[in-house]
Amino acid sequence: MSNQNTLSTAEILNLYKELEIVHGDGDAGAFLFGWQCRNPFSGDLIEATIARSKSYDYVPYAYMEDDRDLSNKVKDMHACFGERAPEHVFCASSGASSVLFTFCAWLSKSGIKEVYYIPPIYFTMLNALHLFGIRARPISARHAFESDFTLNLPAKESVLILADPVWYVGIPIKEETINELVAWQKNTGSFIFVDGSFQYMPWDGHISEPTSNFDPSRTIRLVSPTKSLAVNGYRFAYATIPVNLSSEFKNLYTNIYGSGPTDNIAFAYEAIEAMKARSLTDKLIGSAKDRHVELRSRGVISSPFNPRCGYFAYEQLNYKLPDGYIKMDGKYFGQFRFPDHVRINLLSPSQNVIQ
Repeated sequence: MSNQNTLSTAEILNLYKELEIVHGDGDAGAFLFGWQCRNPFSGDLIEATIARSKSYDYVPYAYMEDDRDLSNKVKDMHACFGERAPEHVFCASSGASSVLFTFCAWLSKSGIKEVYYIPPIYFTMLNALHLFGIRARPISARHAFESDFTLNLPAKESVLILADPVWYVGIPIKEETINELVAWQKNTGSFIFVDGSFQYMPWDGHISEPTSNFDPSRTIRLVSPTKSLAVNGYRFAYATIPVNLSSEFKNLYTNIYGSGPTDNIAFAYEAIEAMKARSLTDKLIGSAKDRHVELRSRGVISSPFNPRCGYFAYEQLNYKLPDGYIKMDGKYFGQFRFPDHVRINLLSPSQNVIQ
């Protein structure tokens, strides 16, 4: 290891590789700190998807990225949330990871060898940058939710990557930080990629995403409905992208991933309706919030941080787990300042690990 307080990108990626290969994703991701979710509210969405899919033709190749009606539904949803309309919406039938990799392929094709990022960024993005030989430089020694977080933005035109919210702790980036980035982007003409996979999941029900204020002609913003609805058996993510990038992005994506399952298109239509209606997401988030309150009240977990979105929390676990049970502590996120903290999935199907 580099030292006790830092890990290189390669070392972080090796942790995930070990988790996948040695531990089988930790019971296929179903362990308490993993990514599988319990969702008792998904029945209507799945039934509506199955009903819609019966009218589809399964013989031809299906290209979600060509579905203009779907893209327009996404634009309408953002308008209903009070945001300015995206220039272009790119829909991806292979999920959020496919958008991350396509973005890195575009960087490579464009000859970009170095990008900046606000830590932390998702390990899939780190992996994609690493595979394409693109250097990633952090612009802060702290993660965006920490009280002493500060920005050290480059004074030149650059590419900046950020994840909002900071998913593993369930806290969005502060609005004043986003406003600072809006001004910086305007002054430098820089390009910003927002991994907003866990956006639109606020615990207080108030929909407000300040990253929508970035310059749409110089911004890609990724959103993952499968995460906000916790229905991951279907694959669907989308990105708001500059219109002048749409053809090239589509060409790269299609040449890497090809067509997608027709069922995913049916799901995408129903998922956007569900995101817009908010009922399913609100029930999920209510369940996560209630679980967090219950565990805190019993003293099972404790932390100076108060999650406000998503279904992950970063907590000190005051409970003895079974011997050998895998924990995702700070090293998985390049975080060493809270040594007793672990990420907890508040919707995990393995909640009974904590009695």
